[in-house]
Amino acid sequence: MRAPAREPGEVIASDGARAGSSSWGAALLGGGTLVAAGLLLEVALRLGFINPFIIPPPSSVIASLWRVVSEENIPQRFLMTTGEALIAGVMITVVGVGAGLLLRRWTVLRRATETWVAATWPPRRSYSPIRCSW
Repeated sequence: MRAPAREPGEVIASDGARAGSSSWGAALLGGGTLVAAGLLLEVALRLGFINPFIIPPPSSVIASLWRVVSEENIPQRFLMTTGEALIAGVMITVVGVGAGLLLRRWTVLRRATETWVAATWPPRRSYSPIRCSW
């Protein structure tokens, strides 16, 4: 039997399936690991290996989650924060595009601010930790 044709750059898993195919294995493993860690923490807290005043039991956290969401107005606060972030994004876009157009239009203004931009630009070495972590 002939193998199916691959697209350029397509990733094939070790079992021959295409990456991104519907496989629940990874999701089940992740969920199972989360549940197992929660159960292990609960048992360690109940047996006294961990002080429950430092780390609350997962069962009490889950039990109080709905109360916290409803009493502390979490959905309204989430929407307000989302709106503020969107407004800030629009404002910085308007200011940034406007400043860029002004700098492009007037050469004198561009030359006057080039030294400011160069002075505030970080050295290339300061980006090394970011590049190493990728």
